[in-house]
Amino acid sequence: MKKIFQNSLAALAGLVLASCNGNYDDWTKPQSYNQEDPAAAYGVTLSPGSVTMPVSDDEVTLLSFAATSEDVTGYGIRSLKINDQNIDYTINGNNVIVSANDLEDLTVSIYESRAKVARNLDIAVEYGAILKNGDAVAGKGAVTSTLTPRDIPAADPKGYFLLGNFEENGNGWDLTAPVWMTDNGDGTYSAIVNTTGDGDNWYKFYEGSHYSADSWDEVNAGQMGCKENGCADNFGLIIWPGDKYNVETPVISGKGQFKVTFDANNMTYKVVRQAVNYYIVGGPNDWAGSAASKELKFSQANIEVPLYTIVFPAAAEGDTWFAIGDDRACDAITNDGDWKQLFGTTSGNGNQGTSGTLARRSALADDGSFKIDAGAKFIKVVLDMDKMTYEVSPLSFGEYIYEAGTNNDWGAIEQPLYCADGQGNYIGYFYSTGADWADGKGAFKFQGAFNSWDEGNYGYASGDETSGSLVDSGDSGNILVEPGFYRAEINLAAMTYALTPISTIGIIGPAQPGGWDTDTDMTYNEETRAWEATIDLAADEIKFRANDGWDINWGGDTENLTEGGDNIKITEAGTYFIQLFPRCQNKSYCKITKK
Repeated sequence: MKKIFQNSLAALAGLVLASCNGNYDDWTKPQSYNQEDPAAAYGVTLSPGSVTMPVSDDEVTLLSFAATSEDVTGYGIRSLKINDQNIDYTINGNNVIVSANDLEDLTVSIYESRAKVARNLDIAVEYGAILKNGDAVAGKGAVTSTLTPRDIPAADPKGYFLLGNFEENGNGWDLTAPVWMTDNGDGTYSAIVNTTGDGDNWYKFYEGSHYSADSWDEVNAGQMGCKENGCADNFGLIIWPGDKYNVETPVISGKGQFKVTFDANNMTYKVVRQAVNYYIVGGPNDWAGSAASKELKFSQANIEVPLYTIVFPAAAEGDTWFAIGDDRACDAITNDGDWKQLFGTTSGNGNQGTSGTLARRSALADDGSFKIDAGAKFIKVVLDMDKMTYEVSPLSFGEYIYEAGTNNDWGAIEQPLYCADGQGNYIGYFYSTGADWADGKGAFKFQGAFNSWDEGNYGYASGDETSGSLVDSGDSGNILVEPGFYRAEINLAAMTYALTPISTIGIIGPAQPGGWDTDTDMTYNEETRAWEATIDLAADEIKFRANDGWDINWGGDTENLTEGGDNIKITEAGTYFIQLFPRCQNKSYCKITKK
């Protein structure tokens, strides 16, 4: 339907003329109107319509105008919204006319339901009441119309099944291997499926009462699908035989495991990628024991992206041998002694190289186990389960990684963390600055090299503000914290983070007024990136400590402070300006300047 105005030229001319006498001065500022708009003086009112589907004629009345004054001869609409959404309309006399089918489509979209339930539609309209003299007066109103969608099929007493490009369906549309959906007891039915193709995986829903192992005509009599062929939406409305639209075929994009849910109450469907768990079986642990414990679990940065990462210790002695397992494979080992469900390399047992393709052992000529030569301390494995590929490499941890976030233009200013043990444990300090786009919180990740994401992009996988797991991926999330100063402990072997908020740093010791009992608090300066204080000191000793305790303290050489270091000597009494730069081992220092 085309949007038109009755007597449109006259109405528009009237609206312009009316603006000269003040009636339309604030057309562009509808928020300034109140209930006593100019049209109210002419007794203009709006009445809602009510529609129950189906109807004999597609054109139905959405709302109607009426006026007590005989000066009103017609109406023009400037803006009309239904639950803040647009719809095409015409004006016929005093009535606003819309397509019943368009209104039904809009209603079920708003409510995400095709159930035959009366639905309220909130209509907001700005209009002009056209007067006999050719002028128009502005009006604004709101009414609530209703629409009741058409009947939907009754729930099938025999349930529902899926056919499509699923492993469970024989890798195709095999009538002898339907994927029966589980009755959840609330009118919804669900199934876990594994798609077979990297691109579009086509599928449909079917009524259980029409199941046949050898007759497509019978099965198709109960088919259900979507409105547009090839729809890849993760949520949609179900179309059925005899509906006002033809039944078309939806798709699931990409290879992976998905939960498909059919809602018979609302005639909708939903597709959600499942967070599949993958584990290292073998490695530094007993093979059967590691399958049972599922201890060495991969991390996934984004459930919509099937990339999985793990860093784990190599075997203490000799070569490290391992395979990849999911829950299905680990449970098969533990419960049935079946080792054929593990994933291995297609390149052959112990010949994985640095990258290659995966397959279950049941499809391999040998076990396809991975082997890393003796001498490695840690091993990193990255899986792409859409492409069924892997990357594997031994790790040697560098001395430093770098915080990158809202506080340093995402790595442009050096903010290092130091690894003292060579085992992937890094410690460093930084102030996290809040950002509007992060709801006022500080946001950051960690880089493997200064101001570069190429050597490591370590970000949030799971957890909370103070602790959680990391994943090395461009899809990794930001760690979000309240703005403030933090001590960060990053374990790249376990891929974890732990943050300690530091609310105060103080100067302690007999050279300052509080002795060893009470600190003189310092203030953090975001511009200098230092904790600062101006203080009178005696010729004696001081140290720095955090949070009024001794768990975190600094001392020693002022040009290279260390945690737990020696007391710092003040050789001459006087007033001093002190700046403390706690960064990480080998890079923390202070400046003590006599004024």
